[in-house]
Amino acid sequence: MTPDLTPADLKQRKPVWEALSEFWLDTELQESDFDRIAGVMARSPYSLEEIRDIHRYEVAPAVSANLAGVAGEWAGFDSKWLVERCRAQALRRGSVLRRVLLWLRAPLLWYFTAGHWRKVLPRVRVLRAAVAARSPRGPRRIFVDALNLAYWRSNPPSLRLPLTLLAQLLAERHDVVLYFDASARYRLGGERELYERLLQHPRYCVEVPSGKSADGVMLRDAMACGGRVVSRDKYSDHRKRYRRLIDDPQRLLSGEVREGRVLVSKLNLDVPLPASSEAAWERLEPLLRRAIES
Repeated sequence: MTPDLTPADLKQRKPVWEALSEFWLDTELQESDFDRIAGVMARSPYSLEEIRDIHRYEVAPAVSANLAGVAGEWAGFDSKWLVERCRAQALRRGSVLRRVLLWLRAPLLWYFTAGHWRKVLPRVRVLRAAVAARSPRGPRRIFVDALNLAYWRSNPPSLRLPLTLLAQLLAERHDVVLYFDASARYRLGGERELYERLLQHPRYCVEVPSGKSADGVMLRDAMACGGRVVSRDKYSDHRKRYRRLIDDPQRLLSGEVREGRVLVSKLNLDVPLPASSEAAWERLEPLLRRAIES
């Protein structure tokens, strides 16, 4: 079973649950509704992929039956009831059987919501791009190709470097998120338990589901909000679609490990590499708590 959401998680999730639940009201949404829903999504700490997953695994299973009745709820779901239902669904996200059942239902869910997503997603991208453009510090969010970083120092890969980078960027008050593909838990071997701990912080760590390109999802999200990407990868497979980002040296940022220090010059980052991944986690954990509480 997936760990229960913390009070801080619930505070972040609740407005997103409420906004997404409107997709399942027995009424026709208006343009003003899509504007409001997109505003909630854009202000949330979640990437677009995370928001899609919140809908797929938490909201849709909780409220989709509303459209199966003769006269479903049309004015809005009771907030307390909705939170309890969505929270219960969130606790079951780790169930393999449940994911299979939801996958089988995916065409039906898409039938009811595809039009809503086509209305909302462009609005979210525009809103986030506008925020990034107004930011005096430049691009708002830093996207880290975490598995790429895990190989900078060693093969097999290690979390030591991604955790170090995340800790330093959080200490400097950056908005940052690590992206992993679904194979990470197998590639990381003995660090799998540490990786599972990291996944309990979805605001800062995204595992892209199997069957999807983690690089593609990360580049898409970075492109949508004017973000920067930390990686040594040249992303040749995605060059045609994301050329503007990939060719911009101020947005695709490489780095190195030299004499026991992690260096990313375009971020003015120069930090000692801890002796182990556990040591890196010990520095990161209080920063994660501080970020959640703030």
